[in-house]
Amino acid sequence: MNKLIFLFLFCVFSAAAYAGKTASQNFNAAFIDNMNVTTYVNNVQYKSDYIDKSTTKTKFVICGKRGKSTVTIPWSKIKRIDFVDEKKKYNAVISLKDGRRVLIYAEFAHSEYKGENDFGGSFLINAEYVRAIIFN
Repeated sequence: MNKLIFLFLFCVFSAAAYAGKTASQNFNAAFIDNMNVTTYVNNVQYKSDYIDKSTTKTKFVICGKRGKSTVTIPWSKIKRIDFVDEKKKYNAVISLKDGRRVLIYAEFAHSEYKGENDFGGSFLINAEYVRAIIFN
């Protein structure tokens, strides 16, 4: 009986520890804006104007349209995001860490990225001004 209780408590605390790790992920990236200025940012956060109830528990994703489907890609799988001309059917090229490239169309009006710049201060940029994000 004691082994069963111990196993149950171990599972509960392991799940809580794992959930704590995913909720406090720390992403660092280089941001290149539409003036070709690069800023290195720690603890990157993303505030989207698009709320997708299926992804509210996972805030470190990029969400967009791929054909007629809606897809999310976790930041942990992304090496680089390049934003391109919106006259195309896509506006973002996602380069994955495994070498694949994914084209999506993502809505970015009123969305923003924030974090801590490498000068020791804060960083804030509207998503519409970002040309590329390179994750470390």
